[in-house]
Amino acid sequence: MLVFVLSVCLICCGGKEESSKSSEKTSEIQSVESVESLEESQSQIESEEQSQSQSDGEESASDVESSSDIESSSDEESTSEEESESEEVDTYYTVTFDSNGGSQVADATVRAGDKVAKPTDPKKSDKDGEYEFVRWLYNGVEWNFDMDTVSGDITLVAEWRKVEGYTPPFLPED
Repeated sequence: MLVFVLSVCLICCGGKEESSKSSEKTSEIQSVESVESLEESQSQIESEEQSQSQSDGEESASDVESSSDIESSSDEESTSEEESESEEVDTYYTVTFDSNGGSQVADATVRAGDKVAKPTDPKKSDKDGEYEFVRWLYNGVEWNFDMDTVSGDITLVAEWRKVEGYTPPFLPED
């Protein structure tokens, strides 16, 4: 269309002066066309960007759905792992009874968090006399079989009290 307008101008105007005027006008028209072309390109780019951001929004929504699916899946996996762990083998600990010179007492195997059964009191006597069993100690503190629970391998040590007035049987010297 611009070429047609210029052609008409040149035909109408004829002459060199007017030819230079028409060149100026042509330059102006070309500049205007360039600006218009740039504006069109810019509006096309903006339209494309809007379209892209709308599809990105849809992708984001689907990404959110996918990530929530992943979170749900990992939550299910966590629950499954926890269930598997609870179904797995329980942890057991050994309670060792150190009779501290008395009769032997068998060790006990106890599930973590459970109470250990109180064993039969051990017996102790030696050349110095007879001893009465007092209690079981854990790290110097009395173990309460009705309350205390086992949380690791432990050793309970027997505490003894010498029986006064006991006379040991006569033992011949070697």
